[in-house]
Amino acid sequence: MRVGLVALTALSLSWCASARAQEESTTHLVWHAEGGPSEIWARRVERRLVDEGLDVRTDDAWSRDRGADQTQAHAALVRVESALAGARTALREFDERGALTILAGARADATRSLALAGTVVWAAEVELAIGRVAAQSGQLTLARASFERAFGLVPTRALGAAEAAPDVVALADEVRARVRGAPASRFDVAVEWDEPAIVFLDDQPIGRAPRRLETRAGSHVLRVEADGAEPYVAWIDVLPGTRPPLSITLSPTALAGAVLAAREAVAMGNTAALPMHIRAIDAATGEPTVIWVVEGGSGPFDRAIVTPCDREQCHTPSRLETGSLASPMAALASPSSTRSARSAAIAWRDEALPIEPVLPPPDDPWSEAWPWALIGTGGAIVIGGVIAIVIVATQPPPSHSLQVDPMFNP
Repeated sequence: MRVGLVALTALSLSWCASARAQEESTTHLVWHAEGGPSEIWARRVERRLVDEGLDVRTDDAWSRDRGADQTQAHAALVRVESALAGARTALREFDERGALTILAGARADATRSLALAGTVVWAAEVELAIGRVAAQSGQLTLARASFERAFGLVPTRALGAAEAAPDVVALADEVRARVRGAPASRFDVAVEWDEPAIVFLDDQPIGRAPRRLETRAGSHVLRVEADGAEPYVAWIDVLPGTRPPLSITLSPTALAGAVLAAREAVAMGNTAALPMHIRAIDAATGEPTVIWVVEGGSGPFDRAIVTPCDREQCHTPSRLETGSLASPMAALASPSSTRSARSAAIAWRDEALPIEPVLPPPDDPWSEAWPWALIGTGGAIVIGGVIAIVIVATQPPPSHSLQVDPMFNP
């Protein structure tokens, strides 16, 4: 029993450690909906998550700076090196047809690797090897074409006397002189992309697009690079004189495209599509990702809802308001969001202040004229009576003396 408890404890500790390690490697993207309150709340959520030690990003520059996945290009370059060694072995065994077959595959791999800087010289080496084998086997047309492509890419390269028979070296020198004396060509390159794009010709940087290129007529490798875009690489056959302009439209990298699609889903309020886009982001980065959608309220209360979404689901929104100390991380443990849960969260976020009923004032008889008229009349009567009483009271008493005429005889 004690052994079982110890094992269970060790398992729990290891699970917690692995969960913590996974949490630390998770990329947390804090995005906000439209509107000033949402942006303010996004900054608050960002600070809160950063304080918890999480890797938080609020813009998409990281997806553009990461660059394109060059794994396949590197693998193709490794195959080119192996193919060149295999072709030399086949030539030592006088198997010219086998050598040409190997070099045909090497040419395709060299083209796949041209997105990498410095691989033009490898493509030139493949063309030189094809030219040598083709010249030794009597296929002079193929030999000249391959030599032209090789010396067009690297004009300073020459076929040494120790590398091939004298007649093959002489043919290579003839083609090289013709390539170096080819007439000039000019054409403009325009690139459709939001970020600055750099133009390379035969692995040499020319400058930002739009750009006018001047080079010798012949076969060249054009490469265009920009942040957040897959490199554009193409063989171009340049003719003498001024040529029509070349317009190039770049494609986003897998990561930049997935981030852009997730951004558009947030802008449209389509959180149900976020898990699908997050899976694409995870595949491009090799690490788990959580997108925190912050939506500030428009009501009188300073409130917001935060919806965390991972590769599996979007969780029930977390409710935040001013002064709240709750961590948004708790929302990751909540169940999948439902329409009713989201509607309830939005109603809470935009809750309005209660409106008190406005009652009409009670009837006021003193606001009418007739009470004041009665009061005025009554007051006048009272005042008149008081004045009359005062006047009467202040009069002197009357004199009542009787005078009798002495001559009166009754």
